[in-house]
Amino acid sequence: MFAISDLGTSLTSPPAYGPSVRQRPLLVEVIGVTGAGKSALCRALHQRDATVRSGFEIWHLPHAWLFANGLLSLPTLLRCGRACRWSCWEEANHIVRLHTLSSWVRLESSKGYRILPLEEGAVYVLAWFYAFGHDGARTGYMQRWWQAALQRWAAKLDVIIWLDAPDALLAKRIRTRKGTHPYAGWADQPLYEFFARWRAGYQYVVSQLIEVRGPRVMKFATDQEPIDRLADRILANWNSV
Repeated sequence: MFAISDLGTSLTSPPAYGPSVRQRPLLVEVIGVTGAGKSALCRALHQRDATVRSGFEIWHLPHAWLFANGLLSLPTLLRCGRACRWSCWEEANHIVRLHTLSSWVRLESSKGYRILPLEEGAVYVLAWFYAFGHDGARTGYMQRWWQAALQRWAAKLDVIIWLDAPDALLAKRIRTRKGTHPYAGWADQPLYEFFARWRAGYQYVVSQLIEVRGPRVMKFATDQEPIDRLADRILANWNSV
C-alpha cells in the first residue's frame, strides 16, 4: 500500500494515441475513495478539452442494455448464486453492470473522442468485489470469471488515475459537499474504516492488473495540488506524447 506522501510522484506517460497510432480512444479510469476528487477531475478534463468525454459511471448505463446483458450473463449469475449460497443480489448487479460497460465502451469509442474517462468503472467494480463482495464471488465456481474479468479489463484500460487524500480531509469534503451525501452522518471511525476497505480493494485490483501488463497508473494526492492544476498537468503530459 502506498502512502499519501508517495502520490503525485509517479506521473507516467500513457501510450501514444495520435490518429496515426491509435485506432480507439484512450480508456482511462479515475479511481479513489469517496471525496478524493474523481468527479471534479473528470469535469476539469472535459472543460479543458472537448475531445475528452465527460466522466461516466456504471450507474448510468441504459436499462435496456442491463436487461439484455443480464440475460446473456445468466450462466455466470447462476454460478455466482451457487458460490454465494444465493445471497448475491449486489454481486449479480455488479456483474451485469461490468459486462454492460463493455458495450458502452464500444459505442462511445465510435464517437470521435480522444479520451474516455470512467469515474466508477471496471476497477471500481472489481475493487468492490474484493472489499465488500462475498468471498465466493472470486473463488471456487467464480474463480474463472474473476480471472477473465481481470484479464479483459487489463487489456481494455490504458491508464488508471488514482486520487487520494488524508482521511480527515476526505471526511470533511463529504460532510460539506453540496446536497446530502449518504455517508455524511457517519462518525469518523467507521468512515475511516470504510476508506481503508476501499483502498485495500483498489490496491489489490490495481496490482493484479499491473501483473498482467495492464494499464499504467498515475497517482496524485488531492490535498497537495488543486484539481485544476492536476487536470492541466495530465493533459499537458498526454498532449506531449
